[in-house]
Amino acid sequence: MKAIETNVLIPKDRVFTLQLPRDVQPGEHHIIVIIGELPLKKNTPIAKPKQTKADIHAAIMAYAIQHAGTDMDMDYELEEAGIECLNANEEKTL
Repeated sequence: MKAIETNVLIPKDRVFTLQLPRDVQPGEHHIIVIIGELPLKKNTPIAKPKQTKADIHAAIMAYAIQHAGTDMDMDYELEEAGIECLNANEEKTL
């Protein structure tokens, strides 16, 4: 999973384009867009928008609820590595 964080000037037509890094493979991907409730104030430096822990928690919970039990809920490579580690530790104790 890859995170891209930036500030974007939303025009009146509410359309913006995002150029993805070259290492993102072509094909269908799941993308989450989190938009602050209010626009940034003028002369705000381009930096990380201020998000409260509650905002971040709410976004994570919404994602978890939406994808619970789906392929987006499971990292199969991580699960496989964990099982291999558990099996290796079990073999050492025998």
